[in-house]
Amino acid sequence: MPSDVTTGADGDERMQRSDVRRRSDLNSKQPMASASSSSARSLFAESRTRLVERVAVNVDACGSVCRQAVRGSRSQELLVGAARSLAAQESAIDRTCGNVQKLRILATHLGYQWESIARSAHHVPSLRDQARSMEP
Repeated sequence: MPSDVTTGADGDERMQRSDVRRRSDLNSKQPMASASSSSARSLFAESRTRLVERVAVNVDACGSVCRQAVRGSRSQELLVGAARSLAAQESAIDRTCGNVQKLRILATHLGYQWESIARSAHHVPSLRDQARSMEP
């Protein structure tokens, strides 16, 4: 129950007083409302303008968030691509390391062959002399 309503004779009297107060409040507000209707309209237009501006700012902010999310997904795609490329390069690096090891072994063997050829070339003059001495 509202606080203005009570039972008994005192309650009826209080209810009548609150009704009178409400009616006088309504009557006093009506002339003021009609006198300030142009100011109310201007306030309404101003608040509407502010609301439109706020909505525009919020739409711009949403657009910024969406652009950032798209950039984030693109950077994620770039990172995934870089990781795949690195994985592919890792196997190529492993193959290259194996090839370098094989080249080292080949270089060592070529060095051995070079030394053998050099020793053999050192004996060529003496063998030539021996072959000349055997000729008739």
